[in-house]
Amino acid sequence: MNAAADSNPDAAGDSNARQYRQYQLVAAELAAALGAQLAAAGARAATVESCTGGGIAAALTAVPGASDWFDYGFVTYSNAAKTAAVGVPAALIREHGAVSAEVAAAMAEGGLRRSGADYCVAVTGVAGPGGGTPRHPVGAVYFGWAGRGRATVTARADFDGDRAAIRRQTVARALAGLRDFIAAAAAATAADATAAANVTATATAPAAPPNGL
Repeated sequence: MNAAADSNPDAAGDSNARQYRQYQLVAAELAAALGAQLAAAGARAATVESCTGGGIAAALTAVPGASDWFDYGFVTYSNAAKTAAVGVPAALIREHGAVSAEVAAAMAEGGLRRSGADYCVAVTGVAGPGGGTPRHPVGAVYFGWAGRGRATVTARADFDGDRAAIRRQTVARALAGLRDFIAAAAAATAADATAAANVTATATAPAAPPNGL
């Protein structure tokens, strides 16, 4: 926040409002693009959320026609809910902590198992204002993106701002990451199909005639 905003509460409020509108617009654009992407692929998505409390699912289902490509939204705020709802092993949480790449991956993979979705995004983090540690300060968030037949991808982000700002940034990053994950999966599928077609063409090509014929 700039110095003028620091000394002027009204300016600070205006800045926060502008940031809110900006992230709302970004999330809406990402959600709409994801919906088109999923619809084109004939695929469905699910979400498993901790620190965002359903914000990712809300952004997705705000898109008209979301019922064609959105399957399930889990809010697993407590450790017990992560285990009960999507099967995250309690031992994994004890070993790595709820805020970890390992648990984010398990949440995303569990969301796939417990839903009919083809892709799933999961988030777990510290939105604040309390709960931070030296290893995971307020603003630390882990993401997991999973797809059927695809290797799960995880990432960590460290966001600035208050609780609301951290949650908004998390929603936007989760949606952008899911968009990129689905695009990468589609590219890999296309590459596999091309390679398979090349192998088939080679196998069925007529043998070259013997020399002299």
